[in-house]
Amino acid sequence: MKTLLIIILGSTILLGFSQCKNTKEISYKTVKRTPFKISKATYNEWVAGVKGGGSGVNVILNISNIDTAKTTINYFYFRGQKTTIEIKNSLYIGRFSNSVNQQKELIMSSETSDEYGNKAPVKKEQFPFNLKDNEVIINYKHKGKVYFFKQTLEKEKAVLYQ
Repeated sequence: MKTLLIIILGSTILLGFSQCKNTKEISYKTVKRTPFKISKATYNEWVAGVKGGGSGVNVILNISNIDTAKTTINYFYFRGQKTTIEIKNSLYIGRFSNSVNQQKELIMSSETSDEYGNKAPVKKEQFPFNLKDNEVIINYKHKGKVYFFKQTLEKEKAVLYQ
């Protein structure tokens, strides 16, 4: 009888935990208006002037009328990537790197010890937005609540060599 009670209790506990789910899900709905003004929204692609120096895209938003006591801009989502923001005066800059002109040091050998320095591939997390190549999502917090705003960007210049 004691064994039967332990089996039933153990099964109940296991089944109970297997049905658990993380109920905290983020809503990725975008809003139509923001508590700040975006006067200019651009992006420019860049390539380093040396082989292996890297390349990427800078997203630059000129933002005004922002009450920094109530509103903080946290991230930009652009072309499948997420990045933090760099602020210079009223310019909010997101820097996105890509794989063009990146130095790749992958060692392939029949001896496994020779491949020791290789980095493991990084699994990309699923991108939560469906965007065109010239659209960015601005993640901001206003009065303690998180919002997402979609902004269309203008291409600023031809490729920059930095």
